[in-house]
Amino acid sequence: MKISCNLLAAGAASLLLVACKPAETQQAQVQPMAAPVPAPPSKSLKVIHPGPFGTQQGMTLKELETTIALTKSKEFFYTSGDAPAPNGDFTAYGYWITPEHGLCKVTGISDAIKTNVFGEQLRDKYGAVKGALVEKYAKPSFDKDYVERGSIWTDPQDFMAGLQKQDRALGASWYAHGPDIPAKRSVKLPPGLSMIELDAMADGHSDGKLVLAYSFENNDKCLEVMKAAKNKSL
Repeated sequence: MKISCNLLAAGAASLLLVACKPAETQQAQVQPMAAPVPAPPSKSLKVIHPGPFGTQQGMTLKELETTIALTKSKEFFYTSGDAPAPNGDFTAYGYWITPEHGLCKVTGISDAIKTNVFGEQLRDKYGAVKGALVEKYAKPSFDKDYVERGSIWTDPQDFMAGLQKQDRALGASWYAHGPDIPAKRSVKLPPGLSMIELDAMADGHSDGKLVLAYSFENNDKCLEVMKAAKNKSL
C-alpha cells in the first residue's frame, strides 16, 4: 500500500515539533501525583467502667495509665486531675493501687467552696451531693453532724473554725457489710463496692471542700500490702 508523502511529511513535522519543545513545557503537561495524606494517629479508646468515676475493683496501674495521666504521690498512691468518667463536682482524684490487688480505693476532691463562717454554702453543696448519692444508692448507714465534747467551737458562727480544727464533723457513710456494721445499717451497693464516704472539710474560715471516697472489697487486702511495705525496714 502506498502512503502519501504529504502525510508522512506532516507526521514527521509533528514529531519534530514535539521533540523541540522546551523541557519546562513538557513537564508542565505531566502533573505529578499528589502525595497521599497520612492518616491521623489513632487514639486509644478511653476505657470507662460502670463503677465510681468510671473505675472498677482491681484495675491495674497500666490500665489506668492508658486512660488518664497519673502522678505517683507516694508508694501505692497516685493522683490525677482526671478520671475515666470525671464528675463535675470534683476536680482532683486519688487512686490507691497495689501490684497484687490492683485498684482498691478511689477518691474525688472538689474545688474550694467559698462559704461564710456559718458554713452555709458548704452545707448546701454537701447536701446536694449527698442527695445525689442517696438517690443512686440508698440512705446512708451513718450520718455525722456534731461537735466534739469539750470543744470551744460550739456557736453557729464557729462552724468553719470547728471543722478546720476537726472538733466538728459533717459527713455520711454507706456500708455494704462489715464486722462492726449492724445488718440494719448495711445498704446494697453495686458489686465490688464495700463502702462510700462523703465528708465536708475546711481549709480556712471561708474555704471548704468535699471529699468523696469509694472503697472496694479488696481494700483490706491492699491495706495489708501497704502495712507490710511500711514495716519492712523496721
